[in-house]
Amino acid sequence: MSIPLNITVDLPDDFLFWDGLRFLRMGRLDPTVILEKNRFVMARWFTSGSATVEMTERNGKAHVRIWGPAAEEARQHVPSILGLHDSPVFDFGHSKLNRMLKPKMALRLSRFPFLSTALLSHVLQQQIAWRDAAKIWRCLANRHGYAADGPYPLKLPLQFQQMHTLSTHHYQSAGLIKNRIPLLREIGRLAWRIDHWYSESIETYASRIQKLPQMGPWTTYHALAVSMGEPDVIVTGDYTLPHTVSWALIGKARSTDDEMKRLLEPFKGNRWRLVRLLWALNIAAPRRGPRLSSSHTRRW
Repeated sequence: MSIPLNITVDLPDDFLFWDGLRFLRMGRLDPTVILEKNRFVMARWFTSGSATVEMTERNGKAHVRIWGPAAEEARQHVPSILGLHDSPVFDFGHSKLNRMLKPKMALRLSRFPFLSTALLSHVLQQQIAWRDAAKIWRCLANRHGYAADGPYPLKLPLQFQQMHTLSTHHYQSAGLIKNRIPLLREIGRLAWRIDHWYSESIETYASRIQKLPQMGPWTTYHALAVSMGEPDVIVTGDYTLPHTVSWALIGKARSTDDEMKRLLEPFKGNRWRLVRLLWALNIAAPRRGPRLSSSHTRRW
């Protein structure tokens, strides 16, 4: 086994390790990730090859070990994976909202190393339940992913060449519906060019990526929000997000994209950050029935 690259990163006193990284995993059985309260291990592809990154929070520091041919490249992404490039917001301009969000306000928005390699997980979530998408992700990685570098029994996600050439049968046997397959093949064909679009601007990325088959606004902006931590993105077309926002802000259990946009408008610049804080607090509208009381949910 190769010797890992070791680094230590200082963390802020109020750093929220679990809350910042929890959504970089596709379910508890994700074969590409290990996530514990103070430990995160992720196997991923980089431009120079594969790497496995282990980060352990201890005594106000992140102790990092990295294995694989892309270890040096992966090292450069460690601060952004932890969210250290991001600055938390401690005042949303309303005292009651600030009190509600206070337990998680120090949360930093994690940023995945590459938008292009993150897109696979978001395409799999199109128009199906999250647990079903996680199952497809798990099947693809277990059946077709290469063994990860390092001492842990992890798998790498599909690489671009695999996404582009994997047979229809193999995609469908993992549970993916047929009309999603052309989109994954196109993402595999375009590969790192997607990151060049994103580096130009969000608008360039969104314009070009939505020309691909079956690539709509939800997938486009969900990837920006969840994987790239873009603080002001609004994700439309989601089944639960409008309900979550209206429940948290006005106590209304059912809502629409238009109403969600209106409710988030006062927080322009940090509209996704606000939603992400609601997620960290596990706030969600009741599935059915009258409004329920909650220590976290109140009118403001």
